[in-house]
Amino acid sequence: MAEEYVLLRSNEEIGKIALNKTVFKSIVDISLQDNENIVDDKDTPVQIKVNKNKLEIETGITLKYGANVKTVCENLQKAIYDNIFMMTNIKCKSITIDVIGFKA
Repeated sequence: MAEEYVLLRSNEEIGKIALNKTVFKSIVDISLQDNENIVDDKDTPVQIKVNKNKLEIETGITLKYGANVKTVCENLQKAIYDNIFMMTNIKCKSITIDVIGFKA
């Protein structure tokens, strides 16, 4: 069964502190909204995987026509990584950006 959370801290006497995967999806959505080269799509696919307590993120984006794919993807990866680290103090193992298409 896949893990639905990322374990932050475990203390057997007190309990566990963990974040649900939906927290990370919300942070990715915020990062996507902050980029003006990405078409705002409410149905943007975001997959959050937790494997051996390592966070892996994959998302698909639609770019505005004429945007530099490499630059936008690099900036988005950095923004997602920085936002997750700043808000949760967790470092992502991988962030994959899939370009779904272009719109004018």
